[in-house]
Amino acid sequence: MVNVREIQEICEKDEFEKPLSMYDFEENELALLLYTSGSTSTPKGVMLTTGCCYTFLRKNHQSMYRYEPDDRILCFVPFSHGFGSISVLIPALAYKAGIVFQRTFHPAKVAEMVLKENITHMLGVPTHYRQLLRYEPFISNLGKLKAAFCSAAPISCEVAKLWYEKTGIYLDEGYGMSEATTLITTRMSRLPSTSGDVGFWPEGIISVDIVDDNDRVVENGAIGEIRVTGQGLMLGYLNRPAETSERLRNGYLYTGDLGYKNPDGSLVVCGRKTEFINVAGLKISPVEVETALNSHSDVIDSAAVGVEDEVYGEVVKAFVIKKQDSSLTERELIKYVSDKLANFKVPKYISFVKEFPRNNVGKVDKKALKNM
Repeated sequence: MVNVREIQEICEKDEFEKPLSMYDFEENELALLLYTSGSTSTPKGVMLTTGCCYTFLRKNHQSMYRYEPDDRILCFVPFSHGFGSISVLIPALAYKAGIVFQRTFHPAKVAEMVLKENITHMLGVPTHYRQLLRYEPFISNLGKLKAAFCSAAPISCEVAKLWYEKTGIYLDEGYGMSEATTLITTRMSRLPSTSGDVGFWPEGIISVDIVDDNDRVVENGAIGEIRVTGQGLMLGYLNRPAETSERLRNGYLYTGDLGYKNPDGSLVVCGRKTEFINVAGLKISPVEVETALNSHSDVIDSAAVGVEDEVYGEVVKAFVIKKQDSSLTERELIKYVSDKLANFKVPKYISFVKEFPRNNVGKVDKKALKNM
């Protein structure tokens, strides 16, 4: 085991005392222990093999960016998560592109780095792009930026369209999870058909089905659990045999996410099964509620959760970050979304907050929200 400083010292030596032997690895041996973000449960150690890393590179080559050596990638997502350590790092190394690291995200710093470092690609989460859209110095001078990619949480249609209108660059989007060595599907160089439209999976490497509670494949348009099979799936969770057998069954990875397929076969993600809100037996996707709330001109961001109710079991409660000088009230916002949502989907309560609790990737921590 060597640290970064020791690697640098080795590289600076003109001669080595003895030849360094190459490690002869097996394709199915454990190579990476990647912990889940813990946004919906206790973090689990995902066991990925050397073959998983190679499979990711094949998926990336078919479905994401093929970098040139002159490309520069701005990275402000953590390497403790697969988004940074796999989705950013592995292709950059393979294509010999440069990575510019930014320890923390701030729109002004991003705007500076894009110009100073000749950034061509950036990868982030929805909240990053919503903030950048409100920072005019960034929008007015994109330098050499030619691609932007969003993952980790669904991006709304409104944000994707506004990004394209203001920058002339499509906001590409991906769907994945650590258990599948991140990448499952991507939507590239087009606008989403609806919020949650994450495109297609890499053919010949993995395939995606939508199944009901009895593991039967459902027709296009029907909502069910997203199921993945093919190459690049995890060995299992470290020291978690029960959770492993629940997630991996008969060669399939059951993601725990709900979604459906469009007529053209592309995937639409509706949200985590555990995050769906059950109002008197009717299931509500938080993404749908949040999309309606975020369409208001005074709303910066929102998060919808289910809270207990004596009559309906659960009702929708929304947490909203509004513009600093906005006088928007709870009653006004409820009235606004009432014209966009079915009555049972309209939030019964709205709380205005200055910020959301988030995990290290930038996802909203909805477990913490419920306790606020």
